[in-house]
Amino acid sequence: MEKSGQLSIRDQALLVLACALIFSIAIAAAGYLGAGQTRDKIAAFAADGAVADGVVTGKRVDMVMASKASVYWLQVAFKTDQGADRLDSLVVANSIYDRYAVHDPVPVSYVRSRPDWFYVPGAEPTTRDAGICDGMFKYGAVAGVASLLGLVDLFSAGRGGGAPKGRPATAPSARAASPAVSTERRTEFGTRGRT
Repeated sequence: MEKSGQLSIRDQALLVLACALIFSIAIAAAGYLGAGQTRDKIAAFAADGAVADGVVTGKRVDMVMASKASVYWLQVAFKTDQGADRLDSLVVANSIYDRYAVHDPVPVSYVRSRPDWFYVPGAEPTTRDAGICDGMFKYGAVAGVASLLGLVDLFSAGRGGGAPKGRPATAPSARAASPAVSTERRTEFGTRGRT
């Protein structure tokens, strides 16, 4: 006897495929947007880049609980060539994080028209970064299509008329084949006698 709180195998498969579809769409979207932004930054730094003297004003490490990975942040203060004071944070590799202490001077490269796009030495956007994002998009899209096809297959198998693949159709029941069942139309059904 099946417990009422448990999902059937088909429902479990639907749930897994639906979660995989959502996750793969998120990965593909992040890859697509990340690749585009990385290429835009590379072009902007080449066309409108500037360098300023900055200072490391803070450091922190965040733990991503799901993957238990560490994310390293540097907070940097610098002044643009137009006189604007900036205080921003950026994610860096752990080797760059370890290179600096709070209050250390650091050269900051930034885009004049978008000073929120900046980096410290070693953290510049590269075509390799864009390629990684392209890979995320590609594999996310492939996984999304595969998950969607699996969902469509499960839905169509559950709704289709006829026997599931690999199983013979069952014989009609004896009651349905019985000639004793009357097929005449009853004319008095649903009518009321009038007084």
